[in-house]
Amino acid sequence: MSERRTFDLSTERWPARFAELLEQGANAMLFFDIQNFTEIEMRYGEAAARRVLDALDRAVAELVTLEPDVLAAGRAFGDDYLVFLRLDAAAPEHIPPLAHVRGGRILKCLVAAAEAALPSLVDRFAFHLSAVTLPERSEEAERQFYRTIKLALKLAKRRPAPEDIAEREALLRLLSRRELSVVYQPIFSLADGSVVGYEALTRGPEGSPLHSPLKLFARAEEEGLLYLLEKLARETAIAGAGFLRPSEKLFLNVSPAVVHDPAFHPGHTQRLLEARGLSVSDSVFEVTEQQAIDDFRRFREIIDHYRRQGFRIAVDDAGAGYASFQTILALRPEFIKVDRSLIAGLDADPVKQSLLESFVFFATKVGSRIIAEGVETAGELVQLIRLGVYAAQGFYLARPARRPPGTPPKDAVEAILRHRRILALQRRQEDAVELITAPAHTFDRRTITALVRQYLEETKDGGVVITDGGRIVGLVMREKLLQVLATQYGASLYSRRPIGLVTDFDPLVVDPKTPIDVVARLAMARPADKAYDYIIVADEGRLIGVVSIEAILNYLANVKMEAVRLANPLTGLPGNHAIDLAVREKIEKNLPFALLYVDLDRFKQYNDRYGYQRGDQVIRFLADVLKDAAARRPEADVFVGHIGGDDFVLVAPPDAAEPLAFDIVAAFDRGIGFYCQEAPAPMASGRDGGTTSHRSDAASPIDPPEREAPEGPDRTPIPPEIPAAVAPSEVPSDAPSDGLPLSEAASASLAERVSVSVAVVIVRDPRGLSTETLAERAAALKREVKRRPGSASLIAPF
Repeated sequence: MSERRTFDLSTERWPARFAELLEQGANAMLFFDIQNFTEIEMRYGEAAARRVLDALDRAVAELVTLEPDVLAAGRAFGDDYLVFLRLDAAAPEHIPPLAHVRGGRILKCLVAAAEAALPSLVDRFAFHLSAVTLPERSEEAERQFYRTIKLALKLAKRRPAPEDIAEREALLRLLSRRELSVVYQPIFSLADGSVVGYEALTRGPEGSPLHSPLKLFARAEEEGLLYLLEKLARETAIAGAGFLRPSEKLFLNVSPAVVHDPAFHPGHTQRLLEARGLSVSDSVFEVTEQQAIDDFRRFREIIDHYRRQGFRIAVDDAGAGYASFQTILALRPEFIKVDRSLIAGLDADPVKQSLLESFVFFATKVGSRIIAEGVETAGELVQLIRLGVYAAQGFYLARPARRPPGTPPKDAVEAILRHRRILALQRRQEDAVELITAPAHTFDRRTITALVRQYLEETKDGGVVITDGGRIVGLVMREKLLQVLATQYGASLYSRRPIGLVTDFDPLVVDPKTPIDVVARLAMARPADKAYDYIIVADEGRLIGVVSIEAILNYLANVKMEAVRLANPLTGLPGNHAIDLAVREKIEKNLPFALLYVDLDRFKQYNDRYGYQRGDQVIRFLADVLKDAAARRPEADVFVGHIGGDDFVLVAPPDAAEPLAFDIVAAFDRGIGFYCQEAPAPMASGRDGGTTSHRSDAASPIDPPEREAPEGPDRTPIPPEIPAAVAPSEVPSDAPSDGLPLSEAASASLAERVSVSVAVVIVRDPRGLSTETLAERAAALKREVKRRPGSASLIAPF
């Protein structure tokens, strides 16, 4: 298109000319208007005001003639003037400072022209001035023009304070010199401690008033430079992300307000990633909720655009910003990042636990994964694992850095793996849905409906998955499609048209690791007309297959009933039949092993005093102690079973038996006080015997009467974090518990307090051994250890 430089006084023609100016390379617009022009007109008369405007018209027209970087200029509305510039800038971020400098020079010319027309106002003329960066191109010129004018008016009419002017200059300098820095904070999987990805966090220059990202981006939005700043931030983040390994994701923040920036145009990030050899599919846009999204339709269009390119979406600050659930429902993100405000103190706050549990269930239902932000303590981390949260980030795991660590601290890794093993013991009968997933056929949403019908009739498949550019978007069930086509005009209306017209774009999509029980609950929670639809199984957007309701029912009938029969209903641990199988396997294979028989002392008195409900809580606590002790020794492959009541059995290698017994006694005595409500309960005093024995030398204070145990997802109390056992040599026999003196009253209450006994039978040579004989020996040893005061263990060979 040939270049056309114009001076224009027509308000109507500006919107139509906008696209043409962008094609000619206009990259900035200056806005001028006279402050208090109405007052000037009223005081000096209409003729004087007209002389001022005529003089300004001539001055602006000369700009087009004399200044090569001015493409077009003219009066737009009353005393408002627009000047479109084509500035010679090496990069887009250089445009704003150049435009402000150019605007200052033009302003002097306009002031001189106005003063010449009305000399009585010499040194008293004042103009509003603003500079707005323009997009590289525009697909909606008229809409883009009015958005640009709106921003220009906002910037021009404000009254900046001195600190605002200083921050504006700092921002322009920052953009011009590209002085941003980026640090990366790892996001770790709570399944195994591996890196899920890294969040890129932008920082301004050290010592600058804009070093804080909150202040930096707020100032950029105030100055109409948000898109340029975010663009520079993404460029810097991508340039520094060379340490990413395959499948690790890069999380990039994006503000909803950026869609209102006239310079905004999607597509730049994809080119940056490809230039750096990074995968678009491993890039995640984080939509912050610190600002309201006031145009969901427009923002959804932008998000859909990025999704079609292959980007993933995360909603940031969920639970702290504006209308979290509205944003999640509108955007259907792959990740939901829960704000620190919901994570802080999570381990001691049952209300927060319940709320986060609901978030996890909700995320599963909409096909998202929860990432917890701001994890700062071990207790918060453990509670997140117990609630089934997918991943976490925070200072406890790793601080942001330019070269971030690829693994969390050793203590965090051990906590993740230990508590995952505990959950595995707890849920050993809970199979994942991938076990019953069947392959699925896919069709693009633009496929002709008749072709899909032909496939379904020929194969008798119950349904097909619909995609758009390889991305899962919906589901078509065979019976529903045939019903639509069987109506009076169904075949004629839809047969030759795209299958997308009859697609369910809101199917149930679950992760392959989701327990089948959870999937069943989600499926039954759907509307009645979807109750028998397929459930789509996808791993981070990659189709695995589909699950039918029939497959779920078969599993529940044929597999789950067996699991229920083998498990103890109170603790979920394997029951008598499974215990018998575990012991018989050792005997039949002639493998040495140790059998640990664990039993509570004075438990009847405890039930009489506190009630059976509290007694059940203690039994579940003991089960947690046993699972934790087993999980600390993954190499030992310890079996934990629940005979019934307060009796448990562990089967372990002989060498692991003694440390297991010690850990059980120590951990039980450290935590049992949580379930008592009177005086602090001390540990047992020492004792010696002919065979190897252990006792616990430390105690925890008992909580005050008003404190209730926090509840977990199954509404059972969650005991305090079970600490590692302390070796007897490390704790003096008269040491106080948790800094509290061991009072005489506390010592006197020892006889009334519930304790634990562990009888350990070591079987070096199981040849000829029967389970009945072993049970008799274990029972006899248990009677002997129970005669000793306090919690204790007793180990003897068979």
